[in-house]
Amino acid sequence: MWSLIEGNPIRFSLHEFSDITGLNCEKIDEEDRVDVDHKELWVQMKVDSRVGPNWKELTDVLRECRTWGEPIRKMIGLLFVLHVGILGISRTSRIPLDYAKRVLNTDAFARFPWGRVSFKRLIDSIKVVSYENTSYVVHGCAHVLLIWAFESVRELGKDFGSKNGGDDVPLLRWDAGRTKGNIGDFLFS
Repeated sequence: MWSLIEGNPIRFSLHEFSDITGLNCEKIDEEDRVDVDHKELWVQMKVDSRVGPNWKELTDVLRECRTWGEPIRKMIGLLFVLHVGILGISRTSRIPLDYAKRVLNTDAFARFPWGRVSFKRLIDSIKVVSYENTSYVVHGCAHVLLIWAFESVRELGKDFGSKNGGDDVPLLRWDAGRTKGNIGDFLFS
């Protein structure tokens, strides 16, 4: 994605996404299949074993899992990371089953290029934006766009961002939160 800021082109690509997030953005190996029996965990989570969980099912499980073993609680945490941080999907949407099953295999989860998946979802959601609407939803790790803007247009970061230190991974360098500035005033100044 290219943007023009005061006549200067700036790029947001898979390379910038990788630099900002530190996520694996390598090509997806179509041969890398995870063949695990997920049904026992899905039964415990009260999720249909033919699909991945949605937000409501995950939050329901969160209330019950306090006494469950650490490995299962970690899997549930990773499912939340997938739902919110990687895929950035709506609360009614389900995590695709082939992605959700990867939480059952630590090595398979760790080696998978989640950065590429998240970047593709983000760019695909931007491509279908209709400027005739008053609002739209961006999927994927949308915070990366904000951090890219803060890092690329330093005045934007200074006026609207909240830098928390010098972390090597830009995603961790900026605090979340809303500022009271007006982006319209910034853009037209």
